[in-house]
Amino acid sequence: MPANPDLLKRAAGHAVAYLDMIADRQVGALAAGADLRRQLAVPLPEDGDDAAAVIDALAEAGATGTVATQGPRFFGFVVGGSLPAATAADWLVSAWDQNAGLYVLSPLVS
Repeated sequence: MPANPDLLKRAAGHAVAYLDMIADRQVGALAAGADLRRQLAVPLPEDGDDAAAVIDALAEAGATGTVATQGPRFFGFVVGGSLPAATAADWLVSAWDQNAGLYVLSPLVS
C-alpha cells in the first residue's frame, strides 16, 4: 500500500489540535460510552470509505471520549504523559508495523 502523506498530516493536525486545547478542556471525558458507541456505530461500507473522512470522524468522536491525562490539571494515575518525542516515536514504530515475536521478523523490536 502506498504511503499517504496527506492522511498522516491530517491525523497529525488532529493530534496537535487536541494537544493544544488539553490545558483548557475539562479533565474528564466529555462523552459517555453509550454516546461514543452511537457515534462510531456506522454500517460497514461495501467498498470502503474515504480515509480522510474516517480519520475526521474518529478524531471528532475520539477526542470527546478521552480523559485529559496529559493535561496540567490531571491528578490521577501516573500514566506517563505523552511528551512530543514519545508521541513521534510511537508514530514511527506504528508506521514500521513490526512483529516482535521473532528475531528473524524484526531484529530491532524483538
